[in-house]
Amino acid sequence: MREVAQRLLPIAQDTANGAFLVEAYSRLGITAHWYGEFSQARGYLEQCLQRYDAEQHASLGVTSGSAVRALSLSVLAVVLWCLGFPDQGQRYSEEALRWASQLSHLFSYTMALQVAAAFRLARGDTQLSQELAEQTIRLATEQGVPNYVALGECNRGSALIAQGRAQEGIPPLRRGIDAAKTLGTRIFLPDYLMRLGQAYASLGQSEAAGAALSEALAERTSMGAHHCDDAELYRVKGELMLQSHVQEPKAEVEAEAEACFHKAIAIAQRQQAKSWELRASTSLARLWQQQGKQAEAHQLLSTIYGWFTEGFDTKDLQEAKALLEELA
Repeated sequence: MREVAQRLLPIAQDTANGAFLVEAYSRLGITAHWYGEFSQARGYLEQCLQRYDAEQHASLGVTSGSAVRALSLSVLAVVLWCLGFPDQGQRYSEEALRWASQLSHLFSYTMALQVAAAFRLARGDTQLSQELAEQTIRLATEQGVPNYVALGECNRGSALIAQGRAQEGIPPLRRGIDAAKTLGTRIFLPDYLMRLGQAYASLGQSEAAGAALSEALAERTSMGAHHCDDAELYRVKGELMLQSHVQEPKAEVEAEAEACFHKAIAIAQRQQAKSWELRASTSLARLWQQQGKQAEAHQLLSTIYGWFTEGFDTKDLQEAKALLEELA
């Protein structure tokens, strides 16, 4: 997709075709997001939205299969969350839903609902994420769009799991994952397999949790290059190690988990993904707290927490703040 988009951009520039430029910047932004190049993705998507003209480019929504503006707004919301701007991301997500709901193109609205559900899950708004996922499933079923039914099931299951309802969440998540494999919607699989692993771990099913996470890492590796969820995958791997160790010496398990957290932080820093860095730093700080390394934990977490200027009502920042108060 990136290769095609890179070929499209100079053609659009040479022909001075505004519609082609909007498409090219949108596609380049989306692929940069999947590569974990969030700052670059933000720049491309903002270029797309700045150049979009509602009257001139209205037909793009039909010709491309989804409204370019709705898609770009939706993905930009996720990108901004990754970069550490959850409130700005929320505004773009809400605008994407408003825009898509006004189009006479239900597929575009279904797409916007699906991405909004994923965005709200990242923010920690789990009940709203569940509601958006259920709307996605309903509309996609009515339209006969099975890949969005599958993604809706994945989001619904993930939202239930995030609410502490793993027994309810695993079946729809498992259905969505199986359908996504059949339909070829594989790019989403690492994230959802990771969430499946977390669900099994919460139920004490360490073998199933390990299998799900191993599959998530294998899917990510098969895609090549870097992925937008790399940091979170390694953070969760470390968390599951700490939760599921039985026979291995505690010190060895903690050392392996700490290595995962450090790797997650390094990836997040390379990607400028402040929200992923905050999560990984919180996990590492919590481990250090248990090891009696209060000062080191406080220094690590206070540095990344102090970077944020918004989103203080989100779950991640609230958890980080609570841990900082304990460490202080």
